[in-house]
Amino acid sequence: LDLALKIADRIIVPLQPSPFDLAATHAFLQVLAGHKRGGKLAVALVAMRVKEHTHATQPPHEFLEAVAPPPLHIPVTHLRDTQNYVHLAAHGLTLFDVPPSARFEKDLEQWQPICHWLDN
Repeated sequence: LDLALKIADRIIVPLQPSPFDLAATHAFLQVLAGHKRGGKLAVALVAMRVKEHTHATQPPHEFLEAVAPPPLHIPVTHLRDTQNYVHLAAHGLTLFDVPPSARFEKDLEQWQPICHWLDN
């Protein structure tokens, strides 16, 4: 971790919608905050495999609001639970390796906040 933090200026922290992952992410964010470079690192949280419009999305969002209240403003986004990633990975591909199509439109749209955050 120390080597990565020496060269990184941005960190994306993946977050699964489970109580175990929420606890582990909270502990990891505390480690980052306590690191000597902690105040110099930009951190973003990405909730992964989120089933939209279900009760399962509530705990991660409540957690993220508790961990990143204003003025901290840790950027947060989510990626839906879809088999598109599985099918592409089976062929050694990502969403960014295939031509845009209706099949991947929603997934590419969800990546825009992450890409924008990385570019700025």
